[in-house]
Amino acid sequence: MNYSKAPTPSKPFWDLSVPEISQWIHALTPGIPNTGGMLFPAPAKQPSAEGIIGQKQKIIPQPTPEEFAAKKALGELLVNNLMTALSSASSFSSNTTNDGGGNNDMSAPDTKRQKIEHNSTNDTNGGGDKYKVLDPSFAQSNHKSNTSELSPGAILSRITLGGLVNGMSGVEGGCVDTLSCIPLSDLQKDVDSNQGDSNTAAAATKGIDAVIDTAGNLVLKDLIRLARGLLRSISARTEMDVMATTPRRIADLLCPEVSDSELKAIRRRVYDTVVLGQGTNASSNLAALEDESKEIPVSAQTTKSEVEQWKKCTLCGNNDQAS
Repeated sequence: MNYSKAPTPSKPFWDLSVPEISQWIHALTPGIPNTGGMLFPAPAKQPSAEGIIGQKQKIIPQPTPEEFAAKKALGELLVNNLMTALSSASSFSSNTTNDGGGNNDMSAPDTKRQKIEHNSTNDTNGGGDKYKVLDPSFAQSNHKSNTSELSPGAILSRITLGGLVNGMSGVEGGCVDTLSCIPLSDLQKDVDSNQGDSNTAAAATKGIDAVIDTAGNLVLKDLIRLARGLLRSISARTEMDVMATTPRRIADLLCPEVSDSELKAIRRRVYDTVVLGQGTNASSNLAALEDESKEIPVSAQTTKSEVEQWKKCTLCGNNDQAS
């Protein structure tokens, strides 16, 4: 399903749903190297008049309409594969109920919370994470679906390169290891060589040069390159959302009763008074008090008290030796 025409979501990345993730990927600038924009081709650019009249511009070959359509279709296929993999790996439910007036009720909890265990099994039967998106660090639900209770955005915000490659490939069981991103055929080849199996000529032709049929006949090496660029964009977006939500998360820990508007007012007041020195003008008053030209010289005390002028007797404890 194509969500490219929908507005870009503005909430934190780890709260995004599958349609909102697709919207965000389609909103990336196409054609930018080493980013998620490599999934889609950039539109053709005409040479500027200044470049034609003045210095010679570097001629960049422009794709034909057929090539442009083929690359765009390939990007749509990879995104759809990733959305399908995230949907199958997540058992998250938003628990929203509509009261009929357009208001969503987020306070309705689950009737029973599922038991969570460590994701250490590799069973792909019964659906669930059949594309091997989740690495062993994820916690999975204790049932046959083998899914995570995290939302699709939360899964994508902490996904590994291997999990992202598996999700974009659309291959059931995955094509690379989720942790090391090593092709599974290479791992199997190493196991066969350790067991003394000499029939590895067919497996040697696969590996990084394997062709993924479900990914538009894309070579695994090129798929890893595209996934690495998308992973950079995911990391950058997650980092920006962490910085943007830090004040609210601190307020939730210290004073959760403070609203967002009150928090903004407090931050503005701190910035005006502490950073800019505005507000009560206390900084200038303190600076005036510390002006050296207005200080009154005071001599230091040189005389000692009457008690300190005499030595204390070690026998009677009397300070006044004259008495």
